[in-house]
Amino acid sequence: MGNAIQIYRGNNRTVSLTVYQPDGKTAYNLANCAVTLYIKKRINQSNSDAIITKTGTITQAANGVVEFYFLPADTNDAVELKDDVDYFYDVEVVNSSYSPAKQYTAVRARFRIMQP
Repeated sequence: MGNAIQIYRGNNRTVSLTVYQPDGKTAYNLANCAVTLYIKKRINQSNSDAIITKTGTITQAANGVVEFYFLPADTNDAVELKDDVDYFYDVEVVNSSYSPAKQYTAVRARFRIMQP
């Protein structure tokens, strides 16, 4: 699993990710899309059970680039997540160019909170 995220508890952090087409090489055009990151204790948990949920800011739609801004409260308030333990995150893309909108998991990788 590439794209692992590590963040120090109580710190600000901007995480930039590129979303790719299924070929893994071609960037996914994020125009008319909403992108959300869900951090979970177990990989098989539903998004509604996520410990941390972050809405992405699309910074380069044509190039598939999205950023997620973590504030100190995001990790300080996530008391269910222990320091130095690997958890999981999913990045979900909802493309409203279609009717009905299409939704898919674009990235799945590991997430870790570290003690500063």
